[in-house]
Amino acid sequence: KTFSSSYSEAQQTVQTIHNAKKKAEELEQTIVVYEELESYGIDADKGLYMTLLKAYQKQKTEKVNNLQNLIFVYVKNWFVEKAIAAKLANEQRETFNELPTVSTENWLE
Repeated sequence: KTFSSSYSEAQQTVQTIHNAKKKAEELEQTIVVYEELESYGIDADKGLYMTLLKAYQKQKTEKVNNLQNLIFVYVKNWFVEKAIAAKLANEQRETFNELPTVSTENWLE
């Protein structure tokens, strides 16, 4: 399914998605490699599709002054709440797994 009615609108939406990703990365002080998201359990294509769908549906049911601004906010939030959160959780898991094993045996008994 296509959302944009023209090639230039599609280009603008892609640029908005890139800008939203960059802003989310700045806010969370991390870099997300889109192709790695699957390894964190995130279906990025589906996630972005559903996020864009929400923006376009909102435009159909409510007055939206600037669709690109709405897309920016929705996509930025998706990156922060889903993609970056999954990446950071994965990094914490890896760090936790690298910690040395501590014996819990009671040596006083």
